[in-house]
Amino acid sequence: MRTNAYGNNYSVASGAATSNVAASGNGVSGGAVNILGHRGQIIGQTNAGASGLAIAAATTAQTMATNINKYTDATGVTATARTEAQVIFDTAGSYTLNITSDNSTAQTVTFSLSSVGTADGLSAAVTAINDQASKTGVTAVVNEAGSGIVLANQTGNDIILQDTATVNAGLVTVQKAYRDGNGTLTTAGATAGLTADNTANYTNTSGYVQ
Repeated sequence: MRTNAYGNNYSVASGAATSNVAASGNGVSGGAVNILGHRGQIIGQTNAGASGLAIAAATTAQTMATNINKYTDATGVTATARTEAQVIFDTAGSYTLNITSDNSTAQTVTFSLSSVGTADGLSAAVTAINDQASKTGVTAVVNEAGSGIVLANQTGNDIILQDTATVNAGLVTVQKAYRDGNGTLTTAGATAGLTADNTANYTNTSGYVQ
């Protein structure tokens, strides 16, 4: 028996999609997680006196994974959390966005895109976001198609993007993403957008548990 064939039962829970809800919500509904592992099982409860496997509304993937791992000795099951969001810019030009994830106070990033369909054109966004990663916990890379960027929080905290009173060059479209069993980036759910106007709006992307 090879451990890579029999020792790892891999699954992804993608969770709620990106939404335009207020910063205090991420689209996750309350509920419970039932775990059946090779060592035993834990049945989640949703009542007020429940164990850590109860899921409150707006719970982050990071908290879900932490609560699952509290019972690893009993179940043999471990969990990790990650948050990813694909961001597409409609038009070349200047953008100002606020990012909140590990940070409690939004961090502002400003950049100018020479193109929205090439890695070189999008590089300014990647650089600006990564320069603030130590504060936000959010990193950025250009997606494989060169058509947008992918934001990631490696511990599963929500990623909140907000536009500002400064009018951006174009629409910013955000969609939740996750890695399948082969590590391929896959989008999930509907998109949410930040329109190019002087009204501040949010997009909030929840994470996923593996």
